[in-house]
Amino acid sequence: MKLYFTGAAVYEDPQSSSLLSLGGYPSSSPVPRIGLNKLFGPISQKDLREGAISTKAVVLKNETGAQVAGATIHYENDSQFPVTSFRMALVTLAVDSCGKLSMEKIVTPQDSPISALFIDNLNVGNALTIPTMEIDDYIGIWIERTVNKATGTQLLDCDYLLEAFDDAEGDKVAHVVDVTVNNVALEDEHFTFDTIDEKYVVWFQDALPAPAITSTYQTLIVPLNTGSETLDTIAAKIESKLSSIVVPKGTITVAVANNVVTITNIIPGKVSTPIESSVNVTSAVTTQGVSNQVEITEAVNTLINY
Repeated sequence: MKLYFTGAAVYEDPQSSSLLSLGGYPSSSPVPRIGLNKLFGPISQKDLREGAISTKAVVLKNETGAQVAGATIHYENDSQFPVTSFRMALVTLAVDSCGKLSMEKIVTPQDSPISALFIDNLNVGNALTIPTMEIDDYIGIWIERTVNKATGTQLLDCDYLLEAFDDAEGDKVAHVVDVTVNNVALEDEHFTFDTIDEKYVVWFQDALPAPAITSTYQTLIVPLNTGSETLDTIAAKIESKLSSIVVPKGTITVAVANNVVTITNIIPGKVSTPIESSVNVTSAVTTQGVSNQVEITEAVNTLINY
């Protein structure tokens, strides 16, 4: 029994980003053995203040080589002071017009599926029973995380913040990423980068529709002159486009050297790992940010028994 991300562009194609695991086709990319909150990401000050609710979709595949009946799934939260709760919903995958299995798809993690009955399956006594699965069968699993607003308010209390951060050792560090243009063949390719407050996708526009990822990011379009670009001219265009957001946003600085664009966050803190559509343009973290904000990652694990 193995969990896979959803959101593949084509049925069972690779799709290894938890950010895009929002339903649709099953991917061939397994969900790493990580806690549930790492699947969703850290809990920010904004999440704590607002009691944020977010949703992800994964699929479970029976790879045991035999029928599995009576399997169950639940989660356990081993944190000393839990600030999140989870609910899960088991759904049968539908067959699309091409005969491929697919889940309902949501646009952003803040949306919620229509056809899903969520149940809080904390601890084995509240485990959900998975329908009988034949060899290579799929079952869809929606996972919803809710941040407890009342607990979040307590964690943002001045006394807590003073104790947690005023005496913290070490300097706070801004996150730095180098974006390298490796190939001029970038038509309809894209890469993402985050600031502490915003998420962006840089899209090298051609004639095709925007990639699906642009629905969850602010889109920055870089036009290409196909056949006349060099690695350096494309890097310069990226730098110019990113610089256009510096003045109104004031959250990054941008520098270019040949085919490498360096993005430096002004506000200290760690941000999400970039997503790239191909190796034609790659991102590398050169300085890992260290947060000066409240960020919590709880020890929450999913357990499947069969």
